[in-house]
Amino acid sequence: MFPSLALALTLFLTPFFPDEKLNRLKLISLGAGLTLTGLLWACSRAAEKKFSFARTPLDIPLAVYAALALFFYKSSANPATAASEFQRMIFSVGAFFVAVQTLSGIAAEKKKVWAVSGWAAGLLLISLYGVLQKSGGIGQIQVPQMERVFATFGNPIFFAAFLILSIPVVLGAFLESKKIAARLFYALALFVSAWALFYTGTRAAFLALPLALIFFYVLLELPSGWTVTKKLWTRKFQIFPAIAVLAALLLFSSGVREKIRASRMTATSQTHTLIWKDVLKMWKAHPWTGTGFGTFHIEFPAYASDELKAAYPQNERIVNDAHNEFLQILAETGLAGFAVFMSLLILFYVYALKFYAGMAAPSPLLAGILSGALALLIENFFSVDMRFIISSTYLFLAMGFAASYFSTEISFVWPGTLAKGLWVLAAVAASGVLGLVHKPFDFGLLPSLLRPYQANRELKNQPDFFEQKYPQSIEGLEEMSKKFPGEWKVWDKLGFAYAKIIEGKDFQGKKVVYPANAEKSVNAYMKAFQLNPAAEGPPNNIGNIFYTMRKPAEAIEWWKRAVTINPEKIDARLNLSIAYYSLGRVKDASQQLEEVLKRDPQNKTALVMLKRMVE
Repeated sequence: MFPSLALALTLFLTPFFPDEKLNRLKLISLGAGLTLTGLLWACSRAAEKKFSFARTPLDIPLAVYAALALFFYKSSANPATAASEFQRMIFSVGAFFVAVQTLSGIAAEKKKVWAVSGWAAGLLLISLYGVLQKSGGIGQIQVPQMERVFATFGNPIFFAAFLILSIPVVLGAFLESKKIAARLFYALALFVSAWALFYTGTRAAFLALPLALIFFYVLLELPSGWTVTKKLWTRKFQIFPAIAVLAALLLFSSGVREKIRASRMTATSQTHTLIWKDVLKMWKAHPWTGTGFGTFHIEFPAYASDELKAAYPQNERIVNDAHNEFLQILAETGLAGFAVFMSLLILFYVYALKFYAGMAAPSPLLAGILSGALALLIENFFSVDMRFIISSTYLFLAMGFAASYFSTEISFVWPGTLAKGLWVLAAVAASGVLGLVHKPFDFGLLPSLLRPYQANRELKNQPDFFEQKYPQSIEGLEEMSKKFPGEWKVWDKLGFAYAKIIEGKDFQGKKVVYPANAEKSVNAYMKAFQLNPAAEGPPNNIGNIFYTMRKPAEAIEWWKRAVTINPEKIDARLNLSIAYYSLGRVKDASQQLEEVLKRDPQNKTALVMLKRMVE
């Protein structure tokens, strides 16, 4: 029972962690919770006389999906870029596995109640926080005020994705529960989460949820022969006029109209059709296996139309995604990846609906889970929420939750104590728990999840190039340059000393740049480069200065010289990637980062930059 309690706790706690660019605490919370839940399940198997596990009809399709992900990752020409996408696949498949194994078997019904209770409790509290964001708080409770609320999800769309997946699940739990206290709890969670959803102002969610709820209603009504529908139809002359009166009151209310406008429910100015047309061009150029895992933002600029470039200039706004998850899968993995993904979804609903239709008493909770997953899939016709590990993992978690209903248990007697020990050792190694406490064991799920965020934290604590102090005085170096005018190292040191005083602070504490000092530094480095063209340091530092002076084109030329002199020059390659990215040249930036990681696989700056490019 401990694994199911750990899953319930994970579902409860995850919504509270903030989700920010390059600081994905929510992702770490969800990933760590699922990993530790899986580890608990594995260890619990070793405590039994028999090894038992749940099988589902989706096991083979999921294995194919995971194998294809591994193939795309291993065959990628951009392995560092593909790593994030591969990680998303692994955690998604892992979430399915964890949900199926922890919610099946003995006391399955009780386990499901615990899991959905934890889910609903987290939903209620985070939705309440989201509602408070609209006004900035109430009374003594003050929170950051937002026009479009997103709670801790970093973006209104991500918050809406969580809400539309969760609302049907909790609605199913509400209808299935027999206890009054539980029904009141679920009803409160539904009311507050629907309120928060309205404040997200997310149009795709406003379309997806009603369609999913219609599906939910059909699932509940079909087995009973449309009993409720027939009863309602007998009262149509009372119901329809009441609905008409309510609609009229809402439409004539200026306050409601203003809230609808503010929510962007009726907004039509933003369109993704330009992007979608160009994505199809991108797919047609690579129809079978696509451009490769995670490469959309790298390859798409080559296919962007002039009309799209005019709407979204590359140096101002980089199109990181297709605004349609299905089109993005098609573009990145071609028909091969698209067919496997769609087959997996179709098979899931075929098996789930077949089981649901055969139930003696249809389960509203199962209907809610199927509807919540459908809502998220519909929303992703207009966005790529599932491109982010959180949303994708929640989808597969819901699929695993549903699959636990029609799973079958397989068991066999352990062959011996040694087999148990090896099983636990393999589970511990895969989880990566040891890597958190001892560097030589830095492998497995948890270290791979934490690595980019640890790198970002360490980089923030490193001093900036212009913050470092130079030990020698400028006056002394100037004297040396006069005394030894042919010594390139003297000029190199003088350029470095001038570079340290390019930036300063004014009387208000704001950063300022001193162009005269920048010019002196460049001149000194130029002299050093003339005296020794084989030294890669001066051109690299000249590039640094030009970039600081907001001259990226000049900076790029000097950094390219540094790389030509020394292809192993990691600093220059990192600088080039940053400059290329600032100009919207994402593919060039990615190529430099890939070269850096070939030479230094743990380079913190490169790992963080790759994350930043897609976030």
